[in-house]
Amino acid sequence: MGFWIREIVGWLLLLLGIYGYWIALAFLATQPSRLIEGATTAFMSTMLFRGGLLLVRISAAARAVLQSKPKSSSSTTTKSDR
Repeated sequence: MGFWIREIVGWLLLLLGIYGYWIALAFLATQPSRLIEGATTAFMSTMLFRGGLLLVRISAAARAVLQSKPKSSSSTTTKSDR
């Protein structure tokens, strides 16, 4: 169940990173252009986006591992059971 929290936080970080790109574009589109603020915001947004993407990938891998495990230990057979 812990992977759901990780996935939600990952998606929130992704959305926050995209919103940061939007703010960086607004900094660069103003006259006069605020290059330093735009570049700094774009860098921070990139880090947020990458962190969110990492969390989403990790939670997807955790969910795949949990789904691939057998449901109960009695379903597996050993040589002594045969």
